[in-house]
Amino acid sequence: MFTVTDLGILPGKAISQATGLSSNGMVVGYSATADFSAVQGWMYSNGVQTPLVISGPAVPLGVNASGEIVGMEGAHDKKVM
Repeated sequence: MFTVTDLGILPGKAISQATGLSSNGMVVGYSATADFSAVQGWMYSNGVQTPLVISGPAVPLGVNASGEIVGMEGAHDKKVM
């Protein structure tokens, strides 16, 4: 059985999307402005959504049970999404 959880949207952003899920429940994703001019990655774990601090726009794509995150840097172009 699965449980659906609203992970929210980071402040100042219009959309949010989960992009990866670990075996122990950590979730990564991104929030962005409506025109994708600002993209911010985040990790959700133990009920808390935490912005990822990365130099430049980046989109996390996956996370493992140890919390190691993989993704794309400079992925603010709408064509990449």
